[in-house]
Amino acid sequence: DMGLILQDQGNLPASLCEFNSYLNIMQCLNKRDPNNNEWMRELAVAHNNIGGILQSQDNLFDALQEYKAYMEIMKRLIEHDPNDSDWLQNLAISHNNLGGILQTINNLPESLKEFQACMKIMRQLTERDPNNSDWQRKLSISHNRIGRVLQSQGNLKGAVEEFEIGLNIMKDLTESGPDNIDWQRGLYMSHYFIASILEQQDQLTQALAEREVGLAIIQRLVQIDVTNQKWQQDLQTSLQALANLKQRIAESGN
Repeated sequence: DMGLILQDQGNLPASLCEFNSYLNIMQCLNKRDPNNNEWMRELAVAHNNIGGILQSQDNLFDALQEYKAYMEIMKRLIEHDPNDSDWLQNLAISHNNLGGILQTINNLPESLKEFQACMKIMRQLTERDPNNSDWQRKLSISHNRIGRVLQSQGNLKGAVEEFEIGLNIMKDLTESGPDNIDWQRGLYMSHYFIASILEQQDQLTQALAEREVGLAIIQRLVQIDVTNQKWQQDLQTSLQALANLKQRIAESGN
């Protein structure tokens, strides 16, 4: 808990020290009783927390090793109980963490594999419980992450297919809970991603429609909380993207 508090306060070196101390304790406990699933899970969490700090410090190589350790422990736990939803979700998180770092270092093929593994687990979970909105949202995010990698690889057709799947999930969620601001921002992001693909494909009229829908969503969010810096940044980004697109349309004569 102290490590998380220090992390929230921005004191990353002290937080890392706390997480390493906890890791050492859990390693000793796991050596004493290797079959204690709770201690094994806590050891995995310690590796994940350390990985998060190292990633924040741009120490990507060491962060990658910690996330891999986290993943291997979660795999062992799932071997004990393949139906444990929490462990499956944690395994999905480990794939996502690895995918994020691999994407940052531009290892796109391996990043794609990790994001696809994450998506496969989240789809398995949502099929098990279609009414779990948190899992549905995470499934949408995983499709978006796959889409962004495919877009970076130049596979625009594959990317837009992934973004549209993510969009449809977020539409269903926002229709069931229109006041959920996290879902609304997720819907905005889906429209933003699709618009970027349409622009690359020179489908400017369709891209304009997506930009305008996205802008309307983020404008509503900003009206709810004008102090939210992330939403303000989203608004400025959306306005600039829309202005650039309109200029491009004007220059093309469409």
